[in-house]
Amino acid sequence: MKQLKIFLFIGIFLFSSSLLTSLYAQPSVATSPAVDMPRLEQKVGQQDISLGPARYPLFTEAIPKSVTKGHTACKEKLLKVYDEKTKEGISLAFIPGAQTDFVKIDDLSFEVSLEKENRKAIKVQINWVIRVEGQRPDEYDTTCIIDGKEKVKKKDGLYYPFPCLCDSWHGTTKQLFKGGTVFSKIKVNGKDIGELIGEVEPLDAEAKKQLGYITMTIPDGTEEKVTQVYDPTMAGSVLLVKEHFKGEFPKQLKIEVYWKNDTALKLTSPANTHQVIVSIIPVNN
Repeated sequence: MKQLKIFLFIGIFLFSSSLLTSLYAQPSVATSPAVDMPRLEQKVGQQDISLGPARYPLFTEAIPKSVTKGHTACKEKLLKVYDEKTKEGISLAFIPGAQTDFVKIDDLSFEVSLEKENRKAIKVQINWVIRVEGQRPDEYDTTCIIDGKEKVKKKDGLYYPFPCLCDSWHGTTKQLFKGGTVFSKIKVNGKDIGELIGEVEPLDAEAKKQLGYITMTIPDGTEEKVTQVYDPTMAGSVLLVKEHFKGEFPKQLKIEVYWKNDTALKLTSPANTHQVIVSIIPVNN
């Protein structure tokens, strides 16, 4: 009987040891460091934005009420397409005082913060989209100096030659509001993309100009509207890496979007149709 109890005790002990081992033993698992997920920053324009025309319309007809020397000279000036070299001609000439350079879209300007521990282990993709619609200008503000006095003529979107375009004119004109090229570009921390990348990569002047720079053609308009023959959306994309910032991204990236009008049309981009998306993507060192 005593021998049986000894055997039972040993059996219970071995069973308990096996049970504890199965409860507390941990399997061997390979571990890897956590990988950061890509991060998106987005800015959507909440306001309608617009750019006035940069050029006069194309005068397709000019019929004076009477044949005089002044009327004849005015007709010739109106119908002649602007010559960049001689600076002659009114049709499609740049409008004095009009905005003909790039204009910042304040609605899309914003800053992206970058964590210090990640500034050497990321790349940044910037995408921007602008829907651009063109139509006949609803009003012109024509300003000129005559006999030392400033003359301003505000009209209903059509140009009246006298007094600012011609010294003398009584008659009828027909005006075609020509389309043309719309431009857009971005700046990062105050620099054009071509300038930024060109500091660390060998680029010629034309290559620098093309980086971060997009164009779109707007079709001609009528006196009332533009007939759209395609979806008028322009889109651009730029990829930045740490080498563009001397080996490490800065604390912040200040993103600015610009656009420029080179047409005789008024350009608009409705609210919620222009935006910037910044993708911060982890990379292996």
